Amino acid sequence: FRRVLFRSHFRIIHGDDRRLIVRLRHPQLCLLLLVLHAPCDDDESVLHAWWKQTSSLIPSSFASWSWLVMTDANSRVGTVRSQAVGPEGAEHENLRGSLFHEWLLQHNLWLPQTFDSTHTGSHVTWKHPSQGQGRIDYIAISSDVSNSNVQSWVHDKIDLSLAREDH
Repeated sequence: FRRVLFRSHFRIIHGDDRRLIVRLRHPQLCLLLLVLHAPCDDDESVLHAWWKQTSSLIPSSFASWSWLVMTDANSRVGTVRSQAVGPEGAEHENLRGSLFHEWLLQHNLWLPQTFDSTHTGSHVTWKHPSQGQGRIDYIAISSDVSNSNVQSWVHDKIDLSLAREDH
């Protein structure tokens, strides 16, 4: 069925240069939307503080809502498996990935693009002009969302009008 959304259904909970947290409240849908750009840093204390602060910005009243998290996590996951991260398209889990993975588990989220039952096609979401490519961008959803209703893929034909191919 069709849902019509109006500006009044959305409320910004928090916004800064690396995070946007929005509440979507509709008579037929309550959803917390998070857009995150995690630091590209290898200092564990910096990363831990960033994920901890991100959690602190989410009011506890939204813990029971379904979440949709769209993130440039600057992280690689897949070799450590859990209910949040599956083996599909696995990359060696780095420090950034480990802290991201921990955050996913803390908030009962999972990454559809890491499970073969929900993902099709390529896993590459990022390309560097000289340092290769990989999967560092993710969409996470609440574990209460049935995987039978989820499909993921990387759409590589979107024109972002970038000077060079990146994400």
